[in-house]
Amino acid sequence: MTDLQDNIINYILAPIAAAFGGWFFGRRKLSAEASTTEIENVEKSLAIYRGIITDMESQIKSLKSQITELETQLNLFKAKRP
Repeated sequence: MTDLQDNIINYILAPIAAAFGGWFFGRRKLSAEASTTEIENVEKSLAIYRGIITDMESQIKSLKSQITELETQLNLFKAKRP
């Protein structure tokens, strides 16, 4: 082989082959890592939404009891009026 052919192989084809090999074999790992990260983010979001739902449930219970109390007071007020 000539020096030109050696240079082409060493400086052009070998890095291209190495880059392609790294991409080809690394994409499965990157895909798995992305899936794992996505699942973790979904779990964190679910925990946040569960907290929000719990807070809203307690607020709804409180508001329902306030409504019941106000209705009772209104009925008493109406009963006292002539």
